[in-house]
Amino acid sequence: MGNTLEAGAPALKPGASIRIWQSLLIGAGVGLVGGALTMLGQQVLAGSGGWFMLVNSATPWVVLAFVVGMSIPGRHGLAAGAGALTEAGMVLGYYGTAFLSGFAVSASSTLIWILAGVLAGPVYAAAGSARRHPRILLRVAGLGLLGGVLIMEGCWALWLATDANSNSGPGPVAGWCAIAIGVVLPLVLGRSIKDRIVGLLMTIPVMGLVLVGYLGVMWLFMQW
Repeated sequence: MGNTLEAGAPALKPGASIRIWQSLLIGAGVGLVGGALTMLGQQVLAGSGGWFMLVNSATPWVVLAFVVGMSIPGRHGLAAGAGALTEAGMVLGYYGTAFLSGFAVSASSTLIWILAGVLAGPVYAAAGSARRHPRILLRVAGLGLLGGVLIMEGCWALWLATDANSNSGPGPVAGWCAIAIGVVLPLVLGRSIKDRIVGLLMTIPVMGLVLVGYLGVMWLFMQW
């Protein structure tokens, strides 16, 4: 009796659990490599002006989570788990490479960015997984998420450029480029005219969420 299947219960497909673990391992591996490359890229591109934005912004991190989600189409829960591992892996890869390169590593900074990553990673990975979903709202969510974070970071770069006392911004050219890419992405990746329009409109609330997330991270740094 213990070996018999219940009536109507679906049989497990051979290797299903292996595919799940493969997806999670891929997410973690992509994150570790991406984090290490981000840290190494900062060393190479330091002082390069706007190019430094490529390795010192949230965009490449969430884009990786989105791409990992795209590799797991239709399995949103699994994609979310893989996205969380991707972002956690990026933080560990980044700070691990920093430590091996001789830089001081703060445990509190590592924990804060892991927390931020495991919140954002599942959202972006699930959006990537749902890119071809039949429901338009879910289908275009990723378009707004990708475009919104780029536009917000572009606006942030422009704001820093207006501050005469700030020398940490990537510059106005990089800011305008980020905004342009954020606008173009929903138009290019959308599957129909309606998708493109709705995806572009979705960038507006996403910009607000990105700003709230940034302020939340800064608040945690002040508390810790």
